[in-house]
Amino acid sequence: MEWLRQCCMERKVNGGAECLIGWIDEVFAKVGKKLKLEQDDGSWEYGWVVTTVGGRQSRVERTERHNDFKRQRKGSDMNRGSRYIE
Repeated sequence: MEWLRQCCMERKVNGGAECLIGWIDEVFAKVGKKLKLEQDDGSWEYGWVVTTVGGRQSRVERTERHNDFKRQRKGSDMNRGSRYIE
């Protein structure tokens, strides 16, 4: 079975730091591990370092929870834009 771990990752940018929380393969989820992350456009972003390792889920379970979230967002007002009345 394939396992994923929820990790906090950080990389240095312009004198500061950028943080990201996401699910990565358990074999890469080691504090201090340097990673490159694939972007939506297929490019790679270098310089990410795992700073904390958290919860564990199987890849199947993680995919099911992701799909649950997408369905819930699709059916909610969060996805339809905002209207304000003054």
